[in-house]
Amino acid sequence: MAKAVREYYYYYRHNGGGGGSGGYFDLSNSKSSESEKRRSIASTSASPIPKSFGIDEWQNHPKTIELKQEISRLKKNQLAEQFKAQKATEQLQDLQSEITTLRSKYDSYERTNSNVQNVIDQKEAVIKSLEDKNNDIQRNLTDLQIKENS
Repeated sequence: MAKAVREYYYYYRHNGGGGGSGGYFDLSNSKSSESEKRRSIASTSASPIPKSFGIDEWQNHPKTIELKQEISRLKKNQLAEQFKAQKATEQLQDLQSEITTLRSKYDSYERTNSNVQNVIDQKEAVIKSLEDKNNDIQRNLTDLQIKENS
């Protein structure tokens, strides 16, 4: 559609607004064929370039220079964005590695803590058992002393 609009614009501009619709925009104008429209567009343009335009002249044309500068600027921007993306990816990978390391350390500490807690529980059970035995011995000793004194 954009191509048809562009073609009609050039045709309209360079042929005095011709066409069967009194100068109004009409893409359905069947009076001129597509090849006629293309010929009229090829023969005229917004900034006329002579048909005998050589390679050097084309390369030095202001529009060509402007487009080359724009392409160069866009390539530099693209490279800068790629570099930023690469840096961000590397930082992300470093952080993921650090997270993995911290998780493994945490798991190790959890296992150690679990083992320590098991040892503490075992020692507390032994202490309780020894305290119970000590209490039994104290009671027996007290009973024996009472029997002796009586």
